[in-house]
Amino acid sequence: MPNRKYDPMMGMSKGDDLPEGISMDETGVLEWEYVQNMWANPVHLYLLLKILLIVDTCILVLICIIGAVVADIEPGDMLFACGLIYGISLVLCLLGVAFVNLLHGGKNYYEFAMGAEGVMHVANRKTFGRVAKLMDAAAVIGTATGDANMVGASMAGRSNTCTMKFDEVKKINEHRKNDYIEIYGGLFNYNHIYAYPHQYEFVLGYIKAHCRNLL
Repeated sequence: MPNRKYDPMMGMSKGDDLPEGISMDETGVLEWEYVQNMWANPVHLYLLLKILLIVDTCILVLICIIGAVVADIEPGDMLFACGLIYGISLVLCLLGVAFVNLLHGGKNYYEFAMGAEGVMHVANRKTFGRVAKLMDAAAVIGTATGDANMVGASMAGRSNTCTMKFDEVKKINEHRKNDYIEIYGGLFNYNHIYAYPHQYEFVLGYIKAHCRNLL
């Protein structure tokens, strides 16, 4: 009997067709790998730019309020300060991303495991080995300077797995051009799933079919 096409709403069995590169183990868990070209697909740069834009805007709003109320700063000076802050942030962001890309050899290796309850995102050993060294260095610096926050963030960043339960997911953002899916379960509960173009609709359909709390 020929394999039937997989329908994420109907479930699946060993006989279902799967996109190339995705396999299913004996318990029904889907598994696949993804290699990200960090130069051609700079997802981390986009995410960092979003964060910097929010942080810089908050800082500039505060500067404008202080300047208007306390220091009586001229509008031209405020505009110059805005341009300077955004410009410096952009340069530092580009330099930082370039450094990280070089540190990783221009590639990130990911592994994913996805079942009916949720999805697990694993940094492959090739990637995790480099990240772990960087996190260890940050932890040492944090310990030496007495910065408990840096130590905590470094130890958390050293973990090579991230799991998201589908019942926690409230929002999904699709980024087909960059091969990834953002899933949000709250302000600090976030994950991103990579899939090659020929796998993308399959993975996206599976996730949507199992998320019951989408806004």
